[in-house]
Amino acid sequence: MRLSRLLLFLFIPLFGLAQRSQPTLNIRTCDTLIMQGHYARAARCLQPHYKANPQGPSYEKLLDAYLLSSDTSAALKLVRKQSKRFGDARPQYTVDYWVLSGKLGKKGPQWEDIELQVVKNPYSSRAVARVLEKYGLLKEAIAIYELAEQRQPKLNVSFERAQLYAQLGDIDAQYKAYLKAIDENRGYLNNIKLRMTQNIGDDVSGAHANAAKEALISRIQAGGDVGVFESLLLFVYRELGEYERAFRWLKAKAKSDDFRANELMNIARDARDIEQYELASRVYDFMIHSKPSMVQGGWLNQALIEQLGVLDRLDEKQAAMLTTEFDGSQCGNCFGWELAREEYKIKHQTIDSTLAADYKEIMSALRIRYPRPLFEGLTYKSYASVLQIAGRFDEALIEFARAETLLGDSKEGDESRLARAMCAFYDGDIDWAKTQLEVLLKSTSKEIANDALENALLIVANSVEDTLYEGLQLLRVPMLYEIMGQQQKALDAYNKIENILLANEVYDDLLYKKGKLLLSMGYFQEAKQSFLVLQNAAGEGMWKEEGYFYFAKAAFELDPDSSKEALMEYLISYPNGFYTEQARTMYRTFAS
Repeated sequence: MRLSRLLLFLFIPLFGLAQRSQPTLNIRTCDTLIMQGHYARAARCLQPHYKANPQGPSYEKLLDAYLLSSDTSAALKLVRKQSKRFGDARPQYTVDYWVLSGKLGKKGPQWEDIELQVVKNPYSSRAVARVLEKYGLLKEAIAIYELAEQRQPKLNVSFERAQLYAQLGDIDAQYKAYLKAIDENRGYLNNIKLRMTQNIGDDVSGAHANAAKEALISRIQAGGDVGVFESLLLFVYRELGEYERAFRWLKAKAKSDDFRANELMNIARDARDIEQYELASRVYDFMIHSKPSMVQGGWLNQALIEQLGVLDRLDEKQAAMLTTEFDGSQCGNCFGWELAREEYKIKHQTIDSTLAADYKEIMSALRIRYPRPLFEGLTYKSYASVLQIAGRFDEALIEFARAETLLGDSKEGDESRLARAMCAFYDGDIDWAKTQLEVLLKSTSKEIANDALENALLIVANSVEDTLYEGLQLLRVPMLYEIMGQQQKALDAYNKIENILLANEVYDDLLYKKGKLLLSMGYFQEAKQSFLVLQNAAGEGMWKEEGYFYFAKAAFELDPDSSKEALMEYLISYPNGFYTEQARTMYRTFAS
């Protein structure tokens, strides 16, 4: 008897040791079992993990496994145990017990118990609210946040409340909470701006836009540090395309000695980009003539350049007046404006050898006044462009090479390299131009002007089959007239070679170039027809998207009401296309 007891005494610890030494499955294995639908096995797998760390993630996974396997008895037992052990410190466990006991009709904690725990520890509100949100109890989660804020006003949970309001569809409360979140923490600003943009863009009814505007105006009227909210209101106006309203608001601020040049510039550029040139011109004009008296250079230089471009589209007489009204002394350190002014003047004259020589001297004078490599490179580039327009391609090649050396690996340097290759193309040396362009297109800046890249792509892509470049040789002539500013000659040349190139690989390029020229000349019906033919000719080629967009654009310019179907077809076919934003801007006019 004593021997058997002794053996039993020795055996029991060994048995316990054997039990403890059984390997515990990796928790990822348990997750896999849940994903595969083996919920009961997953629960058994998770139990040792839960025992080892009852407040870790294994608790929630074990509860999910019980509920998914419909073992509500085990689930209730688990949440009861968890709440009693840890609920005072972590009220989110009491929420699990409250929800599950209520669902099963069993005795459990009351809502007031959860509130009392949150009152004791307001910082637990986020965890409590997250669990309530998991169960779809959004109003209760908001109530918890509000209760916690009463006890701890600096808790900063407005952003979380805003997201709950959004799920409930309470838009007004959502935007008020967003603005309070910005007051609490400026770090939320970019996130909230992104959400506003998405909400306003997706909401056809305009409810989000109105709620955002009302909340912002109310917050600005409340006073205090409102600069960020004023900027946000302007951001909303811009998102809605309400540029006129934004401009009026900025003018009123300027009269109160709060001149906001950057925001005025943004409004002018937005209006210009959607071809509201009259409004853009008024904004630039206000900036130029109502600026603070001490302002010179800087944004004034840029505003003058951009106003000249806008006026060139609106009224050439006003544009010419602007070039005489502002000289270098009035603007200050304004190399960009002085260069743009001289380029505008010569563009509106017939270039001969005398005029080209005079322009060379003007550029030389600018280099003396602004002795910086960037500015010097830009003057050589500008003079080379004049030589190119005059058809003096050999000289233009030399000047572009000088510009390229000074401008280096910049956007302007890339433009000079492309222009040098195009000079060779216009001069008839297509083989050399093609070789240069193939290298350039692999490394050139994405910021380079789209028209320049289009010409380069056209040459590189259409010399594969046509080894003698017969098609490009014919297309070169109207392209040369275009670069020289002789639009009617270019159009006549395109028409002359159209039938000849009907079966040539550059036929789609001809239709595209001709269509864009017709658009720029205001021949919208003819442009529309050219792009319609391009849609069929391009197939799956390079100008397929352009065929659909520019067809819609020509239709819009001709008769906006008749272009709706064409715009819709483009937007459906190219929801993330190169011209999608422009098409959306035109399409929005139908909703107004």
